[in-house]
Amino acid sequence: MHYFHLFQGFDKVLWQGSVKSDSSVAFSYLAKDGEEGYPGNLMLNATYTLGEDNGLKLHVLAICDQATPVNIVNHAFFNLGKSERSEEQYFFSLLRALREQSNEVYINGTK
Repeated sequence: MHYFHLFQGFDKVLWQGSVKSDSSVAFSYLAKDGEEGYPGNLMLNATYTLGEDNGLKLHVLAICDQATPVNIVNHAFFNLGKSERSEEQYFFSLLRALREQSNEVYINGTK
């Protein structure tokens, strides 16, 4: 999902992929002028890197040839273990754990 998300979304287009190293892959996509409501051509690059600690890092770069706000987010969900819990149950237990560990202020009725 992204700021405009007017039409199909970048998750539904074919990105070009390349292997950067034994632990890194990169994907790129060029959204032509006007696609998804963005003015100008928008080049998107996403690089996934597996660290020595088995942590997965994502680096996203967006470059546009015209002035435009861009806010690319990632909503990937990985469940690599065997679990009897549904994705929804897993998500909400993770959300509770994150809230308990944070110092954020929640709007009344959202916690």
